[in-house]
Amino acid sequence: MSAGAASGSDTTVYVNAYGGSGGSAQGGGASGSGASVVLVDAAGGTATGTLLLTQNATGGTAGSVDSETAAIGTAGLAASSLSHSGSANSLSLASNAYGGAGGARNAASGGAGDGAAAGAAASATNSSGSAAASVAGVGGAGGVANAGASSGSGGDGTAVSEASTDGDGHTAQAASSAFGGGGGSVFDGNASQAGDGGDASSAATASATGDSYANANGSAYGGSGGFVYSGTGSGGAGGDANAFASSSGLGQADAYAVAYGGAGDQGAFDGSALARATTNGAFGYVNAYASSGGGAVLGVQASSNGYVANGTNAVESRAAVGDPTPALALAAGLHGAAFGTGLPSDADALAALAGNPNVDLVLDPVAATRCSASSCSAAASPATPTRCR
Repeated sequence: MSAGAASGSDTTVYVNAYGGSGGSAQGGGASGSGASVVLVDAAGGTATGTLLLTQNATGGTAGSVDSETAAIGTAGLAASSLSHSGSANSLSLASNAYGGAGGARNAASGGAGDGAAAGAAASATNSSGSAAASVAGVGGAGGVANAGASSGSGGDGTAVSEASTDGDGHTAQAASSAFGGGGGSVFDGNASQAGDGGDASSAATASATGDSYANANGSAYGGSGGFVYSGTGSGGAGGDANAFASSSGLGQADAYAVAYGGAGDQGAFDGSALARATTNGAFGYVNAYASSGGGAVLGVQASSNGYVANGTNAVESRAAVGDPTPALALAAGLHGAAFGTGLPSDADALAALAGNPNVDLVLDPVAATRCSASSCSAAASPATPTRCR
């Protein structure tokens, strides 16, 4: 690892650490593991004007093997945690982590290595100026497979950011972006399975104790499933994505949460997506957007947003394909909610139609025939339609 520190009226510090790659093996030997990298407050400094601290951690790639049974090394994990509390005109922190890629397998069977997980966090606190925390966590890609083997799955990505300020006119901004690693590709497959995409989870929190602007932006992108480029096999499923954003202050407070389930390949489902945005300020805007798809469903998008004022306001969106339908009770206490499910089960579809006769009349999947204006009983009315069997 490395570390850096400096001081001055304006100070910028960058720290980068890279894990070494594992060695590849031939002739049936085992491959080496990628080195893991962990940075904790490796970048530091002081300033009266602008203070910018950045640290990046990158895990090493695992080595490849060329036999069906040879042990394959593990990819290197990556973790970066950076926090600073001080007094400056402007404080900005950036913390990023990139998981190592899985090792490849070039053999008639067996599996390639999985990508490594990555986790990044940053916490910026400024008592006399603005504060910004920017974070990215990127899971490593799954290992590639050749000649009949199956590929590896992508690693999970996690990102957490916090920014807080005191006093009036001191902006607090927190941004987190999480990316699941992509599943490995397959070449010359023989009923091979491509790896699934890694999951992604992000959270951003911005707070301003004075009359200042607070903005939180959390985004999560599930990793894409692996693809079979030649030969035979099945594509990998996309990774799940969860994004959370929360802002608070005495002035304007905005929160944006965006979640995209990773793309499933060759008929596999995309990952599920959950986004939740919360604000607590004099006024502001909240937006939660979730997207998924896969299989026979081109896409499912759910969005809940609006301008809000005076107190705590929360919105949530969920999107998935082939998953159980979210219970309506999950919307309790929210100011807005949008839940979308593609290819729901028959039981979930019937439960959603219960108590909604107008929709039930058109969409009930078990109804054999429908009423017409001439065949319905005289007692039927537009408000309470009668189904004919």
